[in-house]
Amino acid sequence: MIKKRKDKKHKKQNVKIILNEIEIKQNERKTIEMNILFYSSFIFITNMITAYSKQYYLYSLFFFFLFITSILFHSNKNIYTNFFDKIAISLIVFYGSYQLYTKVNHENYLFLIMIVSLFILCIYLYTYGYYQKCYCYHEEICIGNLYHCILHLISSLGHHLIIFM
Repeated sequence: MIKKRKDKKHKKQNVKIILNEIEIKQNERKTIEMNILFYSSFIFITNMITAYSKQYYLYSLFFFFLFITSILFHSNKNIYTNFFDKIAISLIVFYGSYQLYTKVNHENYLFLIMIVSLFILCIYLYTYGYYQKCYCYHEEICIGNLYHCILHLISSLGHHLIIFM
């Protein structure tokens, strides 16, 4: 009887240890998953520097704002950081569209095709992914974050093309 109690107590301790290890691994995984988006946000610094060097000071300022809001959002997700990140994204999309509109002519259609293709790819990965629970919204958070990281890279490239157009 005493031995059975000790065995049960020992099993409970083992279960607690295993559960603690699982919780630690989940916390480590969340940290790693957050870090990929936190660090991929740094790509927007290249847009900020490029825009500034080409004398697009407002564009550069918008990319600075996007960089800050993206860093904040991907390190502390809540309704407020999400809201400000969406504002920064909207500013970049609208101002980038304006820049594209003012620069388009018959000599740079290749740039236009590449930029529009990258924009459509971003919309597809984000919007279609949202409705189908794939890409940026994949059930496996690690895969979703990888696609979101790719989204950062694609959008950065598209805006670099607008700047150099």
